[in-house]
Amino acid sequence: MEVKAQAAVDLIRNMTNEELLAMLLSIDGSDSGIDADKLDGQHGSFYLNYENLNNKPTIESLGGQRQVLSGTGAPFSSLGKDGDLYIQYS
Repeated sequence: MEVKAQAAVDLIRNMTNEELLAMLLSIDGSDSGIDADKLDGQHGSFYLNYENLNNKPTIESLGGQRQVLSGTGAPFSSLGKDGDLYIQYS
């Protein structure tokens, strides 16, 4: 291993967890290249919107026999029928 690389490894190896976390947090942020707050390159807020999801079930994909319903509140008992899907979002 190159001398500089070994020195870096030794430095990190001797750090406490708190020191290492502080170092990582000091370089994290927008455009840092560290995207630990992302999934497949998308920030978590992307996935809060049902319209952004891929491969959503459709009535056709369920054989046309069931419905996929959604809303911001809990479903009413009169909504849909057994086997339907309800997705609640805020």
